Amino acid sequence: MIIAVLFIFVVFSFVLIFIFYNRYNNNYSSKRSIESFKVPKGEIHGIDISHYCGQVNFKKIKEQGFAFVFIRSTMGKNRRDNRFHYNRRKAQLEGLKWGCYHFFDFRDDGISQAKYLINNLHGHQPDLPLVIDVEEEGFNTSTVISAEQVKKEVTRCIDYLQSCGFKHIMVYSNEIGYRKYLRGHTNNHYLWIASTKRYPNVDRHWTFQQYLLDEPLLGAQNKVDYNRFYGDINAWNAFLNEVAM
Repeated sequence: MIIAVLFIFVVFSFVLIFIFYNRYNNNYSSKRSIESFKVPKGEIHGIDISHYCGQVNFKKIKEQGFAFVFIRSTMGKNRRDNRFHYNRRKAQLEGLKWGCYHFFDFRDDGISQAKYLINNLHGHQPDLPLVIDVEEEGFNTSTVISAEQVKKEVTRCIDYLQSCGFKHIMVYSNEIGYRKYLRGHTNNHYLWIASTKRYPNVDRHWTFQQYLLDEPLLGAQNKVDYNRFYGDINAWNAFLNEVAM
């Protein structure tokens, strides 16, 4: 009888620990209703989009409390997102802070990719740092390029961007991609990390967190990704001033 009671107690304890852990460290992973999302008070949130998201009503996005948007610009050395400039103009008209990201193709050299990204900006200066998206997605999943070679080309890409006057650069990946391709050699640049955990498992400060992937949002035709800034409104304003210099 005592053994049975102890067994039930142990099982119950493990269940409580599991529930607590998920609520504490994974509270961004649950699905949200398209009609119910509001940015939490005191936090700075935004979205990231590409042409896959379809038509986006940035007025409605801003009304829900979002402050910024990252827009896909280019991929590799010769492919661009055909809605980039349309989305950029619409976001600016609504007063959203905007940035753009470049999907880094492991097969292409870093300098060619940097040049293509700059050319596609058409002289426009983003409010947020240029982003180099380094991850094993799409065509990068089948590549035979070594991690060391990827690191080398990412560094060349960033160095070229900075030599052209883009002082502030941010790198993006998920936790696995960060450890494999970005850890160490990109520590002098801002980090945007994809993680549904409340506290991403990385060994350095991060500036943005992509905490929800492919979720519905009022004002967006298709699903978008949700992001948050590390800090309150004062930190946000300080960050904007810093990257504008």
